[in-house]
Amino acid sequence: MKPKPAKRPKPIHADPLTARVARGPRPDGRWYWRADRAVRGGDRETIWCGWGTVEEIQRRLGASVASGETHRPAPAPRTSSAPTVRDLLEVWCGGQQQRADLSPQSVACYLVAARRLVADELGDVGLTAGRRAAVEGYRDRQLRQRRAPATVRLDLTILGTAWRWAMEEGWTARALPRVRVVSRAARLRYTPSREEIGELAAQAQGWQQVALQLLAATGCRVGEVADLLWAQVDLSGARVTVNGKTGERIVPLGAGIVATLREWRLQQPGERVWPAVAAGQGLRLALRAGCRALGIAHCTPHGLRRAAVDALYQSGADVGAAAQILGHSAATALRHYRRASSADLVRAVERAGLGEADRGRLSHDPVTPRIYRRFSAGSQGMTETEIDVNVKAERR
Repeated sequence: MKPKPAKRPKPIHADPLTARVARGPRPDGRWYWRADRAVRGGDRETIWCGWGTVEEIQRRLGASVASGETHRPAPAPRTSSAPTVRDLLEVWCGGQQQRADLSPQSVACYLVAARRLVADELGDVGLTAGRRAAVEGYRDRQLRQRRAPATVRLDLTILGTAWRWAMEEGWTARALPRVRVVSRAARLRYTPSREEIGELAAQAQGWQQVALQLLAATGCRVGEVADLLWAQVDLSGARVTVNGKTGERIVPLGAGIVATLREWRLQQPGERVWPAVAAGQGLRLALRAGCRALGIAHCTPHGLRRAAVDALYQSGADVGAAAQILGHSAATALRHYRRASSADLVRAVERAGLGEADRGRLSHDPVTPRIYRRFSAGSQGMTETEIDVNVKAERR
């Protein structure tokens, strides 16, 4: 039976602000809210946006009213009478850094894309003189430098967002031309088996060995494990609280990894679970060295996450529970993570019973066309009624 969809929360009012649900919910139960206020002309001005539960948004809305944050910050001043793409991105990125509703990861993504755009000759193109050739030139130059098409598309998407802001603020009346970025065929990323994961962990030493085991046991993203603190680990409750790009979630721990973490706690009693600052890079290097030593295809920490996705769905786990453990939706798992192996396909055919015929209902003689039956029966002196009765009896 299909579960009922979550009920959409009602708007929350805290004069002069009102928070309304824009989309959601996520697997953790949070909705995406937009807080706005009424302005002249019947329009509404957005003050901030963000994910949260009803209780979290009530607290945030009350804090905004109490602190006087009920108006959108004034736009930054224009840097010149003829602004360029460089001027636009400097001002726009500065505004994004001041937004309280954006995550640090989003701001970092904007800044990295802006640096690529400004470093190119596209940065000197004026907003009022921008042509399609300038945008297409950026695309072509980046692709010739072997930049991933997805990265180039992201850069142009972020530029488009900043450009629309410039149009709203009166910097330009010309829309940014849209150009197509064709993606190459995605290479098949290698997902190790459970046996290979055990061998890879055995190849590592010290904290890297424990971290790889935790990655495989939880299916967490590498950043969620690399930044882990002991305050997030509940060994008595056999669970760990991680804070990833989809928000905070609780991931259960098996008995084996709990025992391993108990032993590691005695060796690493500090605040951080791992002694290395750049733990994520250390795990990538450990996996690369392990794959070379074992002579298997190179896999990344995300390969361990895909292996956890496969293990959960192969075990018949509830789709909603698996999605909540992994911190993404079931649709995302099936689209980007789940890859059926040859063994999975064979098991699916066997379980479905495809090709298993009901032999009791099969005739040993080939089916004879009705016109032939009538011809042969008529030659034996049978009437039309007797022929029809025989045909119906054979069909049964």
